[in-house]
Formats: sequence, structure tokens, C-alpha cells
Amino acid sequence: MDREHELELIKALPPELILNDLSIPYREYPSQIMALAVWRDERTPSVSIRQVDGIWLWKDFGSGKGGTWIDLYMEALGWDLAESIRYLKEKFLGIYDDLEKKALVRKWKSAGKRKKESSYDVLKSNVRQVKYGKLLEYLKERGIRKIPPWLKEVSFEVVRKDTGEVKKFWGVGVQTETGSWVIRNPKMKINLRTDPEQEHSFSLIKRGRENGKLVVVEGLFDALTVEQLNRNSDYDVLILNSVVMVDRALEKGVFENYDRIVLGLDNDDAGKEAKEKLLEELTDKEVFEFVFSSKDLNEALVRGEPIRVRPVESAKPTMSPA
Repeated sequence: MDREHELELIKALPPELILNDLSIPYREYPSQIMALAVWRDERTPSVSIRQVDGIWLWKDFGSGKGGTWIDLYMEALGWDLAESIRYLKEKFLGIYDDLEKKALVRKWKSAGKRKKESSYDVLKSNVRQVKYGKLLEYLKERGIRKIPPWLKEVSFEVVRKDTGEVKKFWGVGVQTETGSWVIRNPKMKINLRTDPEQEHSFSLIKRGRENGKLVVVEGLFDALTVEQLNRNSDYDVLILNSVVMVDRALEKGVFENYDRIVLGLDNDDAGKEAKEKLLEELTDKEVFEFVFSSKDLNEALVRGEPIRVRPVESAKPTMSPA
């Protein structure tokens, strides 16, 4: 078997093998696995792990880093690329016999861009205004006291296809443009697809005004932070739900109807890359940015840090963000 196919096998290794080998605690949820970034001495799971076209990918929301299992070993153990590949090959590829390897290679060649079938089915879901006491307390802990109408309380049940086990979940959430839900509660983050054909996507909150103004943030609590600031109340809000959604938003033409844009992206490498990509594309717009020293807008709010707005230097000359 050639090197390319060996790498594909490594990237498709079952999560339990990898995470147990690295002694990384984790929990399985309907749409993802959440794990602890033990290399950062983390206490609250912030590493999301998902399978995309047969390949397992991880994303550390605390650092902005991510990639395949190979990248995880490089990050967790400080190894270089060659060391990580050699170890994974010698440690794990023996679990496949020759027939299994050939079958997997044929599967990858013919799969194309087929979507991964979910291991869960959604039995039922309920959406209402946020009323549950624990969720209201959770929001207050994150500095959120003004609850906008677009934020919903979502409860749902899912059944695991292989065991028939039923689990119940709840949280505060916002719906994406494809109809899926981004849901948060004190213990976990869930991206819920209510239909197997749905894709995860961004959320666009429209104020019902054709004023050409847009705020761009990465996550749900960043958008809620913008609501608390009592500024930009007449702006539409684009919640990327992941910086990888910048490309999708550009492809969908989200920015075409806006002349003035305020960026509220995270102060990490991923946020900076997303900002640069947007600035390259939005050269005909007036672009501003929120300025803060914390990791993200919500953390700045919780810490009581002053948050101001300034023009982005490399963007089109601007007059005022008002």
C-alpha cells in the first residue's frame, strides 16, 4: 500500500483508539465528540472532534488549532510530522488486515463528497422563548441579561441507531441558514441537524431594516455580547458559528447588501486569518472592528473590559461607525 493510502488509514482511525492512547478524557454527543486539551492543562472540554468524509478532524477552540490525528499527536506530544506518522503507522495500522485496507481504499475512491450518515436520529424537538431557570442563570454568568428574540430555548431527544438508547438535551440556541441549530448549555456545545441532509452553516440575524449595516462575529455568545453593548442595535448580525464559514458566507453573497461592516472576531490565529480573508474581499466596504484584549468579545464582557470600535486600517477609508 502506498504512503497516500496509509495516511488516509491513519486519519480514519477510530477516536477511541487515539484518545485513549493519548490519555485524553472525552464525551460523545449527537453531532461531535468533546475532549479536554490536556496539553494546555484544561479543565473544561474545548476540543471538538467530527468525522468528515471518513476522516476524523479536531478543532481546539481554545487555541484555534486543529487538523487530523497526525496534527493532534504533534500538538499533544510536541512531535514533528515524521515522528507522528511513524508512530501512528507502527502502532495502529496493524489493526487492519489486507482485505480491510483494500476495501477502505475503494470506499474513499468512490465516496466523493458524500455526507457522513449520522449515528443518531432526532426523535422530537421543542423550541420556545428562553424561560428555564438554569439557562437564565447560565446566560447571566456569561454577562447576558438582555435576551433577544432570536435566541431560543431548545430541548430535544435523540436515539442512537446502533443501541436504541434515547438521550435528552437542552440549551440556548440560534438557527442557521440551513435550518440546523447551534446549541449551548453549561456543559457542552451541540450543532444539531434536524434533517440528515442538513449541513452546518452560519446564522444571519436580520433586523428588518434595509440600512446596509452588518456586525460579524464568530460565536453565539459573541452575538449576545453585541446585544448587551447597546450599540449597533440597528445592524444585522452574522454569526459564523465557525471561522471556516467565512468562505460559505462569501459564496452566498451575504455581504453584498451591506456598505458598513463591524468585525468582532476572536483574538487568535484563526480569527486573524478570517479577518484578513474578509478584508481582501470587502475592499469596497467601510470596515470597522471591535477592539479588546481578551480572547473574544464575550470574555471581554464578562471581565468588564472596555470594548471600543475603530476603523480597520487596511480597509476602505471610513467616517464613523454610527
